[in-house]
Amino acid sequence: MSSDSSSIDTEPRCPECGAEVHTINSGLTHGLQCGSCNWSVVTTNHNTLPFDETDYKIFVVSTASTRPSIIPVVAVLLGLSSAVIRRLVDSGEPVLEGLKAWEIKKLHRQFASKGIRIQIQPPFPWPLETEARQSVQADGID
Repeated sequence: MSSDSSSIDTEPRCPECGAEVHTINSGLTHGLQCGSCNWSVVTTNHNTLPFDETDYKIFVVSTASTRPSIIPVVAVLLGLSSAVIRRLVDSGEPVLEGLKAWEIKKLHRQFASKGIRIQIQPPFPWPLETEARQSVQADGID
């Protein structure tokens, strides 16, 4: 039995009319849709931020010149004492641990609005607000 890979159709076809179908990826929706007869099948796209079960850590990035002004702001944002934040930042420890992706997005927005740069570990695969990133860079923190 010989196999001729050139005759294999790898494009998905509509089970109703046989036409090619295209992929739907919108928000939490993932599926296939036929452009000819409007047949479709959809499911929840679990490869999205709300379904990310990774535990993330946040580290505050500071320099010798920005550290004195950043410590009290971070303390207020997190509801911790300045002494605790100073110890965590100085020792290179995370200021928060065990955060989910949706919490990271919220905290990134809060830190960026105050001009504070954070590092996220493990690397954060989801987009963060670019306006917030630009404002942090404009403050000379990056």
